[in-house]
Amino acid sequence: MSTDLELKTEPVMKAFAELDAATSKFLRHLGSANAAPLCRGHVQSISPAGDKFTGQCLDTPYVVRWGAVAVEGRPALEEFEFAARHEGEPVVLTRVYLGLTGKLSLDSGQLVPLCEYDDPEVARMLAGLVLTGLLSSVIYAPRDRVYDLHELEDPAPDETLAD
Repeated sequence: MSTDLELKTEPVMKAFAELDAATSKFLRHLGSANAAPLCRGHVQSISPAGDKFTGQCLDTPYVVRWGAVAVEGRPALEEFEFAARHEGEPVVLTRVYLGLTGKLSLDSGQLVPLCEYDDPEVARMLAGLVLTGLLSSVIYAPRDRVYDLHELEDPAPDETLAD
């Protein structure tokens, strides 16, 4: 005979297992995808066995971490957060959500679909989202900087090159 608590936890544990399986399939596919470089310095290194994967775009390193998201009290999505560091602080470049059906979306309500997890272009699409997020982030924002006078002076000619 099952207790009331067991009846409540069984569907949740089953949903976690299904979400873990969908995530593993997605990461295996992403790790095997051969995406052409999207931008200067774009590199992606994926390890499905780990809890993160790393990449680089426009010579800026980023990390991707993921975790379950509950909808109506039950795990229903895996959220993938792509983030870089700027001046010691994390900067979220983009988020993507994987549903139990294998569809990727740009929002947790799954109202803005991206593609299927095994789409041949998924790595390129994700790289494009990272590039767009990076270019619209504080990392590439104009810097209002006040220079010291000595920084604005022309450098002294190199004496070793004279004569």
